[in-house]
Amino acid sequence: MKSLSRSATTAFAISSSPPHRPSGVACSTALDSSSVVPGGATIGLQFVGLALLGLAGWMGGTLVYRNQIGVDHRHASAGKWRETSVPRTGEAVVVAEAGDLERDQMKLVHVDGTRIVLGRTEEGYRAFDDRCTHKGGPLSDGVLICGTVQCPWHGSQFAVDTGEVKCGPAKKKIATHTVQESNGQVRLRL
Repeated sequence: MKSLSRSATTAFAISSSPPHRPSGVACSTALDSSSVVPGGATIGLQFVGLALLGLAGWMGGTLVYRNQIGVDHRHASAGKWRETSVPRTGEAVVVAEAGDLERDQMKLVHVDGTRIVLGRTEEGYRAFDDRCTHKGGPLSDGVLICGTVQCPWHGSQFAVDTGEVKCGPAKKKIATHTVQESNGQVRLRL
């Protein structure tokens, strides 16, 4: 018991003693009032920093949520990315097997340098140009839902069976192509 009280007394004595200071070093506990109040330039820089931080947050939110920059545009059932190349012949070209795509999935087909999207809707297979008529965005990177494809860049929507604009900013329709399904094969006629 005595050793406990002795150690407590020692701890009190150690903590209550003034800290060791090297000789020649002055220590002032009182702060000068001019060093506590920030100047006008400091406050101005803080407001500029706050405004830039708010602007950056707004811009980042706009780019990610509205413009979907850096976001995977394809919805969960869009399937794995598919791409194929076929030569242009005078006749219909086989571009897929009948069961390759599920509903609302797309596949990019290169036909001698022409990019064409093959998509499957509720009514069957449809083919259309891969270039949005607004700013040239890749429609194959967009979303196909209920017979409508949406451009990933600015949100223009097109009916895949007629190519008509359903929602702007695009004004001109996209080109569509004839697709035939027979004998378990999907053929594209250009």
